[in-house]
Amino acid sequence: MIYQQPAAIDLEKVLLKPASFFERCWSALLGLLALMMGFTFSVALSRFEARLDAVLDEANAIGTTALRASGCASGHGGRRRAGACSSAPSARTRRPLSDR
Repeated sequence: MIYQQPAAIDLEKVLLKPASFFERCWSALLGLLALMMGFTFSVALSRFEARLDAVLDEANAIGTTALRASGCASGHGGRRRAGACSSAPSARTRRPLSDR
């Protein structure tokens, strides 16, 4: 079998061919669509991270309240543990999305 070299493409004709009105409008429309999708995903990601932070803060507050309530309960004559009512940092921390 004899190898045939593919026909050469004339790049000047392809690249310098004037675009029709329809092609220019289609390109502009696709560019605007890509821009809008980029902004949409950016806003969605920032809202997702804000909700994630809010849920984590709420969970930390609930856990801290439960720990303080169990450690400071002295209504039945129980002894308080030393430092039980101090505000200790929570064990739950938020990891960045890139680490997940």
